[in-house]
Amino acid sequence: MISKSPHGKETIVGFQLNSGRPTSVVGDFNRWDPLATPMHPIGEGAYELNLLLAPGRYAFRYLAEGGEWFDDESCDSIESDGRGGSHGILIVP
Repeated sequence: MISKSPHGKETIVGFQLNSGRPTSVVGDFNRWDPLATPMHPIGEGAYELNLLLAPGRYAFRYLAEGGEWFDDESCDSIESDGRGGSHGILIVP
């Protein structure tokens, strides 16, 4: 699940996922680095992360421990990654 809250000229974007194992948010905003933005456990296999993002369009996915990728159906859209897979699109106003 994704939430967006205005914060001055930027937006706090909240990511929440029940993956059951450690997970990171990876995307354009962190150069697809799986170590840059690990999510924090919030109980019963759920993880969350809040990021402060500037306005723009960002491609992203979740990467869980063990190498499993997830899309988020609550993102603004999902599109092809051009390599036979997909990624979510996040529009930050």
